[in-house]
Amino acid sequence: MTDPYLLLTPLLALAVLALARFVGCDEVFDLEPVEPVPPHLSFIKEFEPGLERQDFTGWVGMEILIGDQDLTVTDLGRIMLTATTASHDVKIVERTGAGMDFTGINVKTVTIPASAAVVPTPDNPGFAYASFLEEVVLTRNTRYYILSHEVTLGDVFYDLDTTVIPKDAAALLAEVTASVYDIDDNPDTGYDQRSGPGTTYGPVDFKYKEQA
Repeated sequence: MTDPYLLLTPLLALAVLALARFVGCDEVFDLEPVEPVPPHLSFIKEFEPGLERQDFTGWVGMEILIGDQDLTVTDLGRIMLTATTASHDVKIVERTGAGMDFTGINVKTVTIPASAAVVPTPDNPGFAYASFLEEVVLTRNTRYYILSHEVTLGDVFYDLDTTVIPKDAAALLAEVTASVYDIDDNPDTGYDQRSGPGTTYGPVDFKYKEQA
């Protein structure tokens, strides 16, 4: 015959563990505290869209200038409203060269699926994001392009007269300096700048690690 107290042993063990957790398992089992994971913060707070376009095949987006500290980027984003029908490659490119035509180096790309489309909220004006497999560190006082690939008759994007406002804390870390594009049919011309500070095609966005 089975001893009924043996049957209760697993239940008693679970009860002891639950009590230990209730009174503070770190004290009972001498566990090390787990550091909270810093949040990944989006750069853009709001934007004012320019003219809608579906007549371009190539890369469009913005140039940013990093401030006096290196900035760790975790995600890239594009405006992805519920009318989105296709995935979009979004990349970050370190700017090199001078004048109106630029080349780029250190390209990092992610793909945002169409299923990531979002409904705008007070906290997110409509961006969807995709994460890098490894975080990307942007060098202080250096210019970068953040660009989305578009195709003719594909999803709508907004023209170079789109204006963006970074979140208050983000504005201290980087600034938007120009709209940028590169035509697929003319890859040798490099990236061209248009418009001026605070403007972008797209729009595009990124997320970064909170500064220590």
